[in-house]
Parts: sequence; structure tokens; C-alpha cells
Amino acid sequence: MDVMLPWGKQDFMNIALPKSWNFQREILPDDFRPLTDMKQMLDQSLENPIDQVPLSARSLPGCKIAVIVDDVSRPTPVHLIFPEVMKRLLSAGAEIAKITVVVSLGTHSSMGEKEICARLGTKEWGQFPVINHNCYQDQMLANLGKTSGGAEIIVNRHVCEADLIISIGTIEPHLLAGFGGGLKNIIPGCAGIKTIGATHLMGPASKRFSGVGKMGEECPTRLMIEEGAAKVPGEILLINTVLNVKGEPVGVFCGEPVKAHREGCRLAEKIYGSLVPEKADVMITGSHPMDIDLRQATKCLANASGALKEDGLLIALMRCSNGIGDMKIPEYFLPAAFMRTFAKECGTERMVDIREQFSQEMNLDEKYMLQFLTEMAKRHQVLVYAPAIPAETGTKLGVFELFSDIHDLLKRAIELMPEAKVVYSMPYGGISYAFCRD
Repeated sequence: MDVMLPWGKQDFMNIALPKSWNFQREILPDDFRPLTDMKQMLDQSLENPIDQVPLSARSLPGCKIAVIVDDVSRPTPVHLIFPEVMKRLLSAGAEIAKITVVVSLGTHSSMGEKEICARLGTKEWGQFPVINHNCYQDQMLANLGKTSGGAEIIVNRHVCEADLIISIGTIEPHLLAGFGGGLKNIIPGCAGIKTIGATHLMGPASKRFSGVGKMGEECPTRLMIEEGAAKVPGEILLINTVLNVKGEPVGVFCGEPVKAHREGCRLAEKIYGSLVPEKADVMITGSHPMDIDLRQATKCLANASGALKEDGLLIALMRCSNGIGDMKIPEYFLPAAFMRTFAKECGTERMVDIREQFSQEMNLDEKYMLQFLTEMAKRHQVLVYAPAIPAETGTKLGVFELFSDIHDLLKRAIELMPEAKVVYSMPYGGISYAFCRD
């Protein structure tokens, strides 16, 4: 029995399964057809926003406006949406000098001029101010107080000073926030490092990394994001797309940010989520289409975890076309077997605390990724095929076994799991997720 997983945009990889593994199911996202006319759907959504006044019906002379867009790590078709938004703003009397575009980066690397122009669908640089958000630059930030849970809310000053904030993003599964999109462009996307830390390290890892596909009251991180963003003084208009597995728009949701986001999440759940009758002994997944670098590719681990037994075998194929990207790898490492055993006995947080003692310069990104990967290793036996990632990276992380040869990985997989009664594959693990109501 062979299973096939996408490898990049056009290629596929075949994996020959051992005869002692009982393959039961290929888990695929729903094959939603793309919108036949994206512009028409966008026009309709912008003219009929949920619980808000359309841009075309506003009077915007003198209005200070911030347009927030996500960065290149997200598949949002910003180049299709932004020009239409600008047309409406200018038709409503908005002044170019009072419009600022803010790139929602969180802790990601800044974008260059050419990247931003391509992202926005504009040909010329300098038509309006464009700000790469910097979560470490205090003079760029404003403190808005604390949430009911005590999280300090620090947000980009350009966003806080705007009368109208337009947030453009995409709704997709997210391991912490249930789904991406919504107010996530503001928190953590345009937040200070303390606030980003509060969203990424909130609560025990065992619960935090089980949020994929959850909404509202089921997802504390999402509620914290929404409570924090509600402190931003200006009015927020949300424009979110939902895409199919090919990255084609299948829905556009515009309006009051929480209500519009919930509407979009219901469609995203239908497309990306799959209920399985029982958890698998072995799950084989791929990071496509979120496979630009190691940070994005690891999403497939959380997306597959909900349908895999504790101590089950998780095999992940990660394309990582840009290698490790801007992810910082700890210098100090412990053997993977020790890491997994210690994490199971003492907990993920304790394991990360020990690693932190030997890595004095561990930043938020490192700590978050280390917690996430350690939690995955605690739950499952994880084998990763990622030929673009240096072997020493896997050694330093110490939380999964890294392979550059798929045949070597399969040999190791059979050693760990000689027989398996339930085997699933999830080819598009970067964007789809599976769960079991057990």
C-alpha cells in the first residue's frame, strides 16, 4: 500500500507502507470550489458588512486610518483586496496622508519594499506610509492596560491612534487561537513582545497546544486576543478570506471583527476539519501548503495530533523551501530520547526551564517553539523528513528525529511501530486538521 503526499506546489511523494500496517483512511480537506468572481464577492461583502457601516457610506475627510495586512507567511490574497479597499477609502474622502499601512509581523522578520509592493498589489513605493511592525521598539508601542486575566496589552501606536482600523487576513486552523484571522492581526500581530508572550505562553502546554479548530469559549487564547484588542480605541473593520487547499478564495467575510470572524470560522471548519471514528496508531502527514520554512511547517504536527493516540507514531514530511527561516535554534541540546522521557515524567514546562538554564539568551520565539515541539514529542513519537533542514538542527532541538532520506525514516518507523491496526494519512496537514471525540 502506498500513500501520496504533496511535495511543494506541483510534486508528490509516494510512501510505501509496510504490510503490517493497516491503512484505513486518507484525511482530506473539503474540495470547495473557488469563487467564480472574487471581485464580485469582495464587493458584495464590503457593501454588506456584518453589523457595520460600509466604507462607501462613510464620510472620511480628516479620518486617521490604519490598514493592517498580514505578512508573506500567510496565504491571504492581499493584492486582490487592498486596491479595492483603497478605492473605497479615497471615494469616501479619505486623505492619502492620513492612511498608514501596518504590516502585522508579530516576531517575524520585516518585509522589503518589493515584497510589500507585491503584497499590496501596488506598483509604486511611497504612495502612502508603510510600517513594518516592530514588537521590540518601545517608541512604536502604546500601553492600553491589562486584560481581566492580567495580561498587559501593548499595541502598535499607529494602530492605537487611528480612528478607523481595517484588518485584512485569512482564516485557517491555528494551534493556539483555534483559527487564524480575526483580531489576531492586532494581537499578537501588532503587539509588543510582552503581549505576544502572554498569548503564546498562556496556560499549561498540554491545553494550549490543543486549540486547533476551536472557537469562542472553547479557546481561551482567542478570548484573550479579543478582550485585548477591544482596548484599541478606534473602530475595527475586519476583512477575512477563507481559502481552499489550493489557496483559492472560497469566501470573504467583512464587518464587526468578532462576528465576521465567527462566520468565517464556520466555513473554515467545514473545509479543513475532519472527524475520525478512532485515533490512529500511525499518522502520516505533510506540511503543504504551509511549508515555506520550519516554523510554518511544524503546524502539521499540531493539526495531526488530535487524531493520533498517545505514544502513537507521527511521521511528517516538511518541504521547508526556505530552510529554517528566521527561527532561532538553541545551541544547547539533549538527546531526543531523554527529552521525551523527561517531558513525559516532569512536564513540558519543566523540560523547557532546564533548557533555558543552559541557554541564557533564549528569546520568546525559542521558548515558544521549544515548548510546542517538546509537547508534541511528549505526546507522540515524531519522525520528520525534511532534507532542507541541516542535521544539526534536529540534534539541537532534540525533540524529534530528523531524516534527509525517506527510506531511512521508514526503517526507523518500522522499528518503533512493527504493527499498526489504524493508520491514517493527512496529505495537506499544513492547513487541514483531524480530531476524534473520545
